[in-house]
Amino acid sequence: MTQERLIPTCLLTLLLLNAVHASAQEVPDWENPAVFERGQVAPHATLMPFDDVETALAGDRKASSWCLLLSGRWKFHWAPVPGETPATFFRPGFDASGWDDIEVPSNWQMQGFGHPMFRNIEHTFPSTPPTVPDDYNPVGSYLRSFDLPTSWTDRRVFLHFEGVKSASYIWINGREVGYNEGGMEPAEYDVTEYLQAGTNAIAVQVYRFSDGTYLEDQDMWRLAGIYRDVYLMATPPVHLSDFFVTTDLEADHRDADLRVAVEVSNYSEVQADQYRIRATLYPSDDTAPVVAPVQSRELSIPAGGAVADTLTVSVASPRLWSAEHPNLYRLVLELVGPDSDMVEVLGSKVGFREVEIRDQAFFVNGRPVKLNAVNSHMHHPLTGRTMDVATMREDLVLMKRFNVNAVRTSHYPPNPEYLDLADELGVYVIDETGDEAHATIWLSERPEWRAAYVDRGSKMVHRDRNHPSVVIWSAGNEAGSGDNICAIIAEGKRLDPTRAWLYGGNNDYFPSIEPLDCEDIVGPRYPTPFELKTSYGQVPPSVEPRPSFMDEYAAATGNSLGGMDEYWQVIRSYPRTIGGAVWDWVSPGINWPWRVTPDASPHENHGALMGRSQLIDGRSGGQALALSGHDEWVELYRDPSLDVTGDQLTLAMWVFPRRWNGHGPLLTKGDHQYGLQQTAADTLEFFIHDGERVSVIASTPDAWEGRWHHLAGVYDSAEMRLFVDGVVVGTRAYSGEIDHNPFPVNIGRNAALHGMEHPGDLSNAQFDDVRIFARALSESELDSDTPELRREARLWLDFETVELKGEFYSLGIGGRSYGVMWPDRVPQPELWQLKKSAQPVGIEVVDIAQGLVHIINRHHFTDLSELDTSWRVTANGEVLEEGTLEFALAPDESIAVSIPFEHPTPTPGEEHWLEVRFTLPRETAWALRGHEVAWEQFLLPGAPPAPIAALDRFAPLEIDTTAGQVIVRGQGFSYTFDEAAGTLASIEIGEVELLHQGPRANVWRAPLASERDAWGLYRGMLSTHREGMGNDIANGWRAVGLDRLEHTVESFAAWLEDDQHAIVEIETHAASSGLPPGSFATGFDLTYVYRVLASGDILLDHSITPVGNQPDWLPKVGLQLVLGEEFDDIVWSGRGPFETYPDRK
Repeated sequence: MTQERLIPTCLLTLLLLNAVHASAQEVPDWENPAVFERGQVAPHATLMPFDDVETALAGDRKASSWCLLLSGRWKFHWAPVPGETPATFFRPGFDASGWDDIEVPSNWQMQGFGHPMFRNIEHTFPSTPPTVPDDYNPVGSYLRSFDLPTSWTDRRVFLHFEGVKSASYIWINGREVGYNEGGMEPAEYDVTEYLQAGTNAIAVQVYRFSDGTYLEDQDMWRLAGIYRDVYLMATPPVHLSDFFVTTDLEADHRDADLRVAVEVSNYSEVQADQYRIRATLYPSDDTAPVVAPVQSRELSIPAGGAVADTLTVSVASPRLWSAEHPNLYRLVLELVGPDSDMVEVLGSKVGFREVEIRDQAFFVNGRPVKLNAVNSHMHHPLTGRTMDVATMREDLVLMKRFNVNAVRTSHYPPNPEYLDLADELGVYVIDETGDEAHATIWLSERPEWRAAYVDRGSKMVHRDRNHPSVVIWSAGNEAGSGDNICAIIAEGKRLDPTRAWLYGGNNDYFPSIEPLDCEDIVGPRYPTPFELKTSYGQVPPSVEPRPSFMDEYAAATGNSLGGMDEYWQVIRSYPRTIGGAVWDWVSPGINWPWRVTPDASPHENHGALMGRSQLIDGRSGGQALALSGHDEWVELYRDPSLDVTGDQLTLAMWVFPRRWNGHGPLLTKGDHQYGLQQTAADTLEFFIHDGERVSVIASTPDAWEGRWHHLAGVYDSAEMRLFVDGVVVGTRAYSGEIDHNPFPVNIGRNAALHGMEHPGDLSNAQFDDVRIFARALSESELDSDTPELRREARLWLDFETVELKGEFYSLGIGGRSYGVMWPDRVPQPELWQLKKSAQPVGIEVVDIAQGLVHIINRHHFTDLSELDTSWRVTANGEVLEEGTLEFALAPDESIAVSIPFEHPTPTPGEEHWLEVRFTLPRETAWALRGHEVAWEQFLLPGAPPAPIAALDRFAPLEIDTTAGQVIVRGQGFSYTFDEAAGTLASIEIGEVELLHQGPRANVWRAPLASERDAWGLYRGMLSTHREGMGNDIANGWRAVGLDRLEHTVESFAAWLEDDQHAIVEIETHAASSGLPPGSFATGFDLTYVYRVLASGDILLDHSITPVGNQPDWLPKVGLQLVLGEEFDDIVWSGRGPFETYPDRK
């Protein structure tokens, strides 16, 4: 970079920002998209001066004597709105002794201030950019002092924030230094002129919401604060202020040129002459230089200016960096003064690595590479967005162990240490700009927002472009398709022409919108394997020359991740399909106390207090429940006792309404069963649902807010009545049956409406004596408290006590359980499938009887001689034979290998399996010796069937029919069939009863998390979908009553075929129950033919015929029975040891 390109541009930007700020005093900075920084220095690479070459080689930036880390304990004040912040807290002498303490870095919500809130697309408030809420915009004010080291005299001092969210003002010793928006990127200020010798005071004021929030709409917990490190850095007046390292490999990828573009800034008032930069390259494990140092030309830096130069170091046959072989070198840059004195020393890790896009493929060091990637948030269950180095290392180590070779840093740049670790361990990084405007994607088209978009990308590229692990840049996620996205990419390519760009948009199937012309790598996201194959893999270069990468696919919601083998078959089959990033790595749960308030009814429907809801002093000396409206509510288990579906109902409570915030759910069971709620500042509603909503609506009384009121809704099969303070305020004649829906009862929240896409608050009120009855209470009973009423109640919460039951992982208001790793970094079962499908060694059968297998080396840079290869033959888990194999096999090559096992003949009923494994021969930075990289298992032929017992050696069978039962007796057993229920009711062996409930046809199972996720409807909405049964795939199953089948017996017959065979034949019909009036019936005709053998064996032939209104597919078809509680040990013979499914095995 030249002086002419760098300095005037920076000055012009600062002048324009200051001009905007000066001309728009009436608009707060935090609501002005033109103001996103003030007083900052130009962005640059992560750097730190060191005392000498030795400490620069060690590379511990924050241990440098020129770094003063300001992490630790600060004084802290939290205010719910800007108007309640201490107006002069930043002035010298301000007394903050009464303030709280807070750890920095941290998210203040994780320290007990404010409310952690989870959203996906929507914000926690209605989107009206650039304005943000004025009734709730928490502000954190931070104060601390520090002593300026005496050795820092005559040096420039820079204040560096690695991450502050969302907007922040900075003061030093009472003087304003600057302002920043961009919660995921660094901000740095030259504070030299604000400092004094000795003790100094720093004040920071952080705004939870700003116009920048609209570009920080990521699918995650919405947290705030100084959440990454903050430190001071001291440099000489003439300072090596930026450098950019590139490695240019020769065509044969053997020799290379190391180029270092440097920038030297002169902060003094006189021109600095006769300065040079000296660059020395060292290996990672030695202090002897790889090649002789090189020096720049002699530099003259004008006062207050900067100059740039480029140094080139030619290196013969360097060890190249890749994810498989992360070879690193150490680069030392010395700023040498006029007298050849060393003025400043910087150090950086360097990897010789070259990436290219050509031939529809992605190349690293000349080889096409497939990316088995994950998306990963910076998330910790205890500290939120604040990450410690140990956890970041654990994440990357686990990725390596599970054959994940790449990570997309969704959806913002990670901590700098994360990239240091990726360089060290060997993980490809898709570094993502911190812009997502999912709820307001049109901002990408607005010119007035362009500079804010570009600033985020520019800061990322400046900071991270020296990391060899960063192989692709991303222009953000779901931030729109306007010109602002391409502006990010254009600026990024100007700053770094060596890497490709992609963008995580959502419009793969609208080619007029996306992919964008400026992208180097295109989507799709969330295709099926068939779509990936036909719409992307098979597209010729003449139609689309760009590679295809699924920046998100196979959302790992709950215990899912099916179809990975099919995806990877496509990925490997076409050069253009370079891989994908599974959504996502770590489950977003945060540790939260499990607090329960007891239910005084016999049903024990204890309420779980969610969020920061709490018990406070209530009316009449008792306790009450307080909800702030900020994702606080009471959750009740979906117990059948609360599924009131008859023609009578009573809901009653005391409520203390506070300021109306636009949302007032009081006591609801979804939105299509029953509820009592405030729908407007002056309106109340009592509703039931009977095919349609039936409501009583009334006005709130005078003096509604700020005092206790008794509310009740009563339905007596003929009339609905709404009571306020004992007075009937609304009635409606109605007679009908209340519908069923699958939602739980909530207090302060409507579970059907208020999820991760809810753009607002919940109920802001206090509650007491919340009650539900399945009958209509009289007026005198509504606020009575008698033992009889408590016994009759379905719910009776008086909020007098709360019990701490432990902790759980809270997923917030949405409860969306994605991730292949639990929050505490324990692998989930689906992670093993991700490892297996993408394993870097393929093992296929050629002739299993002869032990001939086909080995494919799918590594990109590793010969199979670098791994240990072993085999073994097992039977019932016991090893019969084992051995090792030795051979070399280059990447992308294959070979036929003969395994010399003897294959002993299995005994009847025994299975023999051949296993082939590839393991690490030695310990690495990410795994121990013997770690399994790849494996395969094959069933060996030749197992004879188990012998069949001769029936004539058993006693003859007998059949007894008595009192509606058929009993089949044999030698040592007795089986009882129930004619009325149409089931096998008892299996008695000797005197031991094995059966609790007999086999019965079942088409229902608990929906998987992916079937309960609203995003599933994008692909799988069933034709039987019905409003009110959930915004998910499982809606279509519930809508036709698959979870509520009632069985009736059509015919029953039993007879002895001979004295060794008894036949019991049963025909039943199963039909859904509880459907709304006018619904088409859903049912199944069922036939059970039991053949009981004299040996005691039971052979069951079961057929099921769907009839009536059916969904597009059934969640399950089979039989279900229940054993006695004493049978609690299970032996499993099958795939495992982790959970497997037909599409994940």
